[in-house]
Amino acid sequence: MPPLLSRIIRNLVFWLLFTWWHFMDRDHIGKFFLPMFIDIVLVYGVPAYVNNLWLIPKFLYKRRYIIYLLLFTTLLFITAGISVYTTAILNKLYPGIDFMGDSPKSIFYHAFPCLWVFMMLAFGKYLADVLANQRKIEELQNQKMASELESLKSQINPHFLFNALNTIYGMARRTNMETADAVMKLSDILRYVLYDCNDDDIRLEKEIEHLQQYMAFVRLRVHNKENVHLNIQGEPNGHTIAPLLLMPFIENAIKHGLGKHSQNSWVDVQLQISENTLMFKCANSNYNRHIATDGNKGIGLKNVRRRLELLYPESHNLRITDDPSHYIVQLNIQLS
Repeated sequence: MPPLLSRIIRNLVFWLLFTWWHFMDRDHIGKFFLPMFIDIVLVYGVPAYVNNLWLIPKFLYKRRYIIYLLLFTTLLFITAGISVYTTAILNKLYPGIDFMGDSPKSIFYHAFPCLWVFMMLAFGKYLADVLANQRKIEELQNQKMASELESLKSQINPHFLFNALNTIYGMARRTNMETADAVMKLSDILRYVLYDCNDDDIRLEKEIEHLQQYMAFVRLRVHNKENVHLNIQGEPNGHTIAPLLLMPFIENAIKHGLGKHSQNSWVDVQLQISENTLMFKCANSNYNRHIATDGNKGIGLKNVRRRLELLYPESHNLRITDDPSHYIVQLNIQLS
């Protein structure tokens, strides 16, 4: 059964049982069940879902307890007041329904079932969120274990290593002083991938440093160095990010965007940090467009999409543009 349909059925059963429980000691419950059910769902249900879907995620989960308590209390008594008003209407439209007291003084009496409904649904949401988070953690762990080798292939694949070694070999034959620098850059890249990326999060400045080292190494092995750009704006300010999250996009751009001797091939990477937002843009020419066999253009992009969904749910925006002349990845992430 689809999750959404299952959730709708569970909520419908809850409201049916609540209506029955509320009036189970009355002989005429069958006669007036439908209007009572509609009234309860509209009067109690709508504010209860406002609490679950807005107040709890936006304030309670973010530890803004005082604001949450004030808004919750306000919502509770507004709901109780509406309940008094609708009860008076029901008692007039359906004589004998005896739905609850409809005097303005009975607002506190109406507040108790409102509070009970709010707490029951909030508890149900808490359990659902705990189970969902547990499933997410388990999925992340499974994803991490299953994709370790794939991630290594994706980030530092044999194609890249082959070109890197060829670059160093060619420079060594020329006894060029840049050889030591090239070896050091490759060593730093491998050290970062193999040792520094074991944690779930890494300091943003370390990830940026790795991107700089990677792009500097790429420039060593391309003919037109001026066609490989990396521009970084803003300061990391202590933020963290999942390691190697941006690399698949850059590696893919280099693989499909650069030609050894083409003057028209290029790669341009822009990284901007603004307060709590990371804006990443990776663009490349479609020089090797014919190599790609699918819309993802390279191993690893499907994996990084899934990582984004798991690690930054509702906190990222990924947009990819694939035109005959260029390929652009734009990613915005809300940083922690």
